[in-house]
Amino acid sequence: MAGRSRSGKPFAKRSLGQNFLVDQNVIRKIVAALGDIGQSLVIEIGPGRGALTETLVDAAKCYAAIELDRVFAASLSAKFSDRSDVRVFEQDVLDSDLRDIVDVFDEYTDIRIVANLPYNISTAVLEKLSATELGYRDAVLMFQKEVVDRITAKPGNKSRGYLSVITEASFETEFLFDVSPRSFRPVPRVNSAVVRVVPRSQEVVTRTPEFRRMLSIGFQQKRKTLANNLKNLQEVDDGRELVESIGLERSIRGEQLTLAQWIELVRLIYPELEGGPS
Repeated sequence: MAGRSRSGKPFAKRSLGQNFLVDQNVIRKIVAALGDIGQSLVIEIGPGRGALTETLVDAAKCYAAIELDRVFAASLSAKFSDRSDVRVFEQDVLDSDLRDIVDVFDEYTDIRIVANLPYNISTAVLEKLSATELGYRDAVLMFQKEVVDRITAKPGNKSRGYLSVITEASFETEFLFDVSPRSFRPVPRVNSAVVRVVPRSQEVVTRTPEFRRMLSIGFQQKRKTLANNLKNLQEVDDGRELVESIGLERSIRGEQLTLAQWIELVRLIYPELEGGPS
């Protein structure tokens, strides 16, 4: 049995990166960011103790929770056991087929996603959301501030990296607001922030494993030039010749490239890939 606090609520588990949102003002701001959800299916990833859940359930047409923690999943299931419009799925979101979850419901007009994500799965969840064909309208997500800085970093910013480019290729991103560590229990050592991501039409090549592998190698050692990193790709004979072929200086680093330049590179490295928009 999980340990519990004096209030009877389960303690946070470090192994799952759990920090529970307790600030009612932040909760109201997150729900307000979703706007009118009266006809929406809302999917909440990692509801934990349910700080947002009751408000979302009351406002939405229907609601699905994806919760890995067995104790929290059971608690939420029991609390809403009389609601046919509420389902709690005890599973790891990274292993979930979101389409199976959506298929449980009907009579909604759009899909909205909301989540407070621990640092250790932020990249993986964003990649999953970027690759899914769920057709959701948007996602309001809370991350550690460092992750938000990476997500929103523009070319030339030292924070720009693999996650920045994947996010730019997949979403229109809007920074919403910062969240103080004092808004959580236990109090984390880092600041957080909330963003909205809206799926965008992607170039076919940005959905491919080849594009993601190229990015991963391109940012592998950020102190090295892009040309030096890219020569670690089996398909690249001369990294310097490759970057110069699209008009870049051989001394350029990965964080300096635009999304369009990354796309141009992947088409040169893998000319067999489709090139049109999806």
